[in-house]
Amino acid sequence: MLETGLNFLAKRQTEYQKQAKRLLLIQGSAFVILGLYILLIGGTFAYSLYLENQKKDLEKQIQNISSQIQKQSTTEAKYTFVKTKLNALVPILASQRKNQQLVEAVFALLPPGVSVRGFSVNEDGKINFSGEVSDFLTFKRLLINLNRANVTPEVQLNLAKIESLNLGASGGYGFGIILELTAKAE
Repeated sequence: MLETGLNFLAKRQTEYQKQAKRLLLIQGSAFVILGLYILLIGGTFAYSLYLENQKKDLEKQIQNISSQIQKQSTTEAKYTFVKTKLNALVPILASQRKNQQLVEAVFALLPPGVSVRGFSVNEDGKINFSGEVSDFLTFKRLLINLNRANVTPEVQLNLAKIESLNLGASGGYGFGIILELTAKAE
């Protein structure tokens, strides 16, 4: 008798082996995909923690900068206040210096022997000046001085107009003069 082995399961066995390989491949792929998914979730979580930390650092920086800005804004307000006051003071000081030059120029025109009775400056900048002299010669020297265009190096005489001239009771002369002087630009 011949013994031959018939194996009816061989075909099935190869099918089972192929199916087992496929299952193993699917399970391996699933584990790889699951691992990648876990890595992706872990990376996303780590990145969100990093961003949260960055956010806190930036908020601290914003608070520090805001407090510095508030400190600087008070300093800036003080600076602006002082600057405004100084800008307002400059023309006042310039005007005061100009007026002082004009007054000094008027008194530079006066020869010895002139007594000042009145002195005023109107809004137009014209100077009303009144005085007395003991003799006509002193008055003549005053007129010669008024004839000069340059009173001082800083001041120029534009107009000299005699308003009044009268003989005083004691023999002297009283007078009134309007002067228009200009301070030269420096």
